[in-house]
Parts: sequence; C-alpha cells; structure tokens
Amino acid sequence: MDAVPTMQPGSEVVESLVEVFPSSDILHDPDFWFNDGNIVIVAKDHYPDARLTGFRVHMGVMSRHSEVFKNLLCQPLPRPKEGEGAATIEGCPQMLVTDSHYDFKQLLHALYDGIGYFTEPEPVGFGELAALVRLGHNYDIAPVYSAGLKRLRAAFDDRAYWVDPPSPDEGTDDERWRPNHWEALIAVNLFRTIEVHDLRAIALYISSTQLTAEQLIRGAEREDHFLERLADDDLARCFEGRLCLLSRRLDYVNSTVLLNSRPGCERAKECSAHLKTLLPEQTYGYANLIGLKLAPRIYRPVQGEQLCGRCTDLYKEREEQFPEELWDGLREIMSMPRSTLEPETPSENTTITAA
Repeated sequence: MDAVPTMQPGSEVVESLVEVFPSSDILHDPDFWFNDGNIVIVAKDHYPDARLTGFRVHMGVMSRHSEVFKNLLCQPLPRPKEGEGAATIEGCPQMLVTDSHYDFKQLLHALYDGIGYFTEPEPVGFGELAALVRLGHNYDIAPVYSAGLKRLRAAFDDRAYWVDPPSPDEGTDDERWRPNHWEALIAVNLFRTIEVHDLRAIALYISSTQLTAEQLIRGAEREDHFLERLADDDLARCFEGRLCLLSRRLDYVNSTVLLNSRPGCERAKECSAHLKTLLPEQTYGYANLIGLKLAPRIYRPVQGEQLCGRCTDLYKEREEQFPEELWDGLREIMSMPRSTLEPETPSENTTITAA
C-alpha cells in the first residue's frame, strides 16, 4: 500500500484563522452545518461566480484524524484587525482553507460518514477519489489517502484492460470505472504531487495517446473548475513518449510483417504474400501506432488458416509479448524517476469509521 508523503503541518492549506469576509457573504453547506459545531471552515470552488461556502463542523473530529488540524486548532485564535468585522459566525471561529469546496466536502464525507461512504454499490467517480488523495495528502490523513489511492491504482494499474481494451462496438461486462483521457491528464499532476511515479507514467500514456497536442497544452478542468495544466517537463514526456511508442511499434512491424526469414516456415512464399497484404492495416493511423493494443492482430483464427503452423505459432507468441513488453516499459518510455516512497501498511487503528 502506498504511504502518505510527509508534509509540514499546515503548509499552504490554511489561508487565515480570522474573518476576512462578512458572514453574510458565506453560504452554509446544507450537509455539513451542525448546530453543535464549534468551528466554521470556509472554502470556495474555482468557477467565476463561485461563492464562499462554510462548513460548521467539530474541532474534535477534525483534530482526531489529522495532526495538521490538531496543530492548527490548538493555537490561540487571533483577533481580527480593526475594521475587519466579527471573528465568528454564530459564535464559531472561522478558518479559510485553500482547498475547494468540492474537495473539502469529500474529505468531510470520509471523516463523518466513514470510508465506506465511497465504496460500492454507490458509484464513485474520479473527482471524488482524487479529492480524497489530494486532501489526505495535504492534511496527513493516512486512511483517507490510502483508501482513495487504492481505488485509483485499481483503475489505472490494470494491465489486462489497458493492454487490450475493448473497442466501443465490442462492449464488455466489466462495469468498473476506468479513467478517461481528461481524467488521466488531471491525474498526472496528482501523481506527480504525491510522487507515485508508476501511476504517473500510466496516466501520461493514457492522456498522451488519446489527446491532441492542443488538448494536452490546454489542460483539463477538475470538478471544482480548477484548470489543471501539465508541467513543461511532463508535456515533453508526452511528446517524446509518443515518438518512443511509434519507434517501438515500427520495429515490431519490421520484425513481424516485414520479416522475410521466419524460422521453420513451411510455406515461405505463401506466408510472405499473405503478410504483405496485412501491412497497410498494421501501419494505418497514428493513434493505432502509438497505442498498446494491436488492432487488428496479425494472427486471427480466420487468418491462421492462411499461415503455416510455424508462422501461426510465431505471430501468436509475438502478439502476446509485444503489448506486455510496452506496458512493462512505460516508466522508461515516459522517462519517470523512481518513486521516493516505499509501500507501507497502515496500522490497524487507522481505520476511519463514521464520526
């Protein structure tokens, strides 16, 4: 299990412990406004007309699960400067955080409703899982971080699916969530922040092979409308990774379809003639050339009858090996550094249940 990276308590997550806006400007979150709450945590999403929203929650709950909150809330709350207005809302001190309203609400669901809130059969999307990882990391809450990352890892690090994903017209009985190309782009920055580079390489592969150069540069919006853009070095990894995938695919074609001498071929002339007819479909389309999936495959049952037995076995073996070799080499292809974190299993007393 991936360990939560360490951070300085309160680092860049809390903007202010005093009132900086009139209380009338702060909306009450309908799900997390408890009459017996003793602190109001204020957050805001990133779309232009977004308003500040307050969560009236309990200092004890926040401090119980997070050393960051514990250290912040044990400090004497400062008084507001002259002219800034009241320091409280309904008698509660205020804390303005840098996190979005959307992200912070997912964290509160985990703390108050338990991690089970995000488990099946309720559908859980990428935005919710990413918020758990992002805020579990920011506030050093290992169970929240680990639960979100476990679900993201199951979706991204799925060799069988990404090596040979079903085409839209094939359909599948597998209803598990998989990231789309926009979510993969957002995930690149998330995995970069928490230094989980094996998943970062997979996210770079998904986004770089399914998005245009313009789309990669433009970035993608999160659920809270924050625009995620790739860092310059990750953009370079996308474009250089494409070239590497293209080169490896063409090497594969040269060593299969264009291979004149095949060990043990029983009908050299006939097999060579048949393979040449497959060359156009094997080299058609840039997207096909840079993907892991071999579509269409050289060896298929109906075509197997047109190749001799030795060639059939040879191509079947190579078509099974090639995508696997690419998958195993994604970190090298995407020029990923090695993760600085070692896997860690949280202690048994770190499970979060409903508050």
